[in-house]
Amino acid sequence: DSEMWITKRLRRNALTHRRRKAKTMAAMDDRAIVTTDSEKDIESTATGGSSDKVSPQSGGKLYLKDSLQFLRLTWPLLLGNTLEWYEFGVYSYVETEIADNFFEGSSMGAWLGYAVTFVARPLGGIILGVIADHCGRKLSVNLSLAGMILATVGQGCLPGKYFGGDFQLVGFVLLMICRALQGLSAGGEIGAVSAYLMEVSPVRTIGMAVCMISVGSQIAWAFASAMLALLNQALGKELMLVWG
Repeated sequence: DSEMWITKRLRRNALTHRRRKAKTMAAMDDRAIVTTDSEKDIESTATGGSSDKVSPQSGGKLYLKDSLQFLRLTWPLLLGNTLEWYEFGVYSYVETEIADNFFEGSSMGAWLGYAVTFVARPLGGIILGVIADHCGRKLSVNLSLAGMILATVGQGCLPGKYFGGDFQLVGFVLLMICRALQGLSAGGEIGAVSAYLMEVSPVRTIGMAVCMISVGSQIAWAFASAMLALLNQALGKELMLVWG
């Protein structure tokens, strides 16, 4: 009886082993088919939906077409991104005027006010990141842009020392609020915008889509530098303290 039990056990184990081996081989075949299909899909996408090879000239035309389509779709977002970073550049160029108006001439105080934005950024990244995951990238991006534009315009309208001494404290408090709002908006802007641009961009232009964020910020800094140079030349130091 024991010999028969051992024999049956060995046969059962051998049968189980053969079944597992067969399943493994079938799974490997399925993976090979999926990989081949995926490679064909990628190749078809890169060549505009055709399995035939595309000439360099045709590929360049397709890339240009997709790039123009992407820019037509996202130019308001890219413009908003540029305006967001414009104020960051402006603040550093008018630090002297801000220190005289809101910080009793203290350069240290003005730069600490500038640092408020960077302190608020991590919190903004967490808040807008959660909103992007649960409510969609578009809402997160719109909130970021709205908060940044509101804070940027608000800082330009704040009363300072040269507007009237009674309003200096009010202007200082509102400046800190605007700086914090700006940091919250900027903290969640990069991640949400990057994800959104990748989602709406054609496959061929994904790399360019993400790089446009950096392009927009650099254009903003260059524009801020040019604008402040023009204003300083046109208004002079006294008018810059009051209106600049």
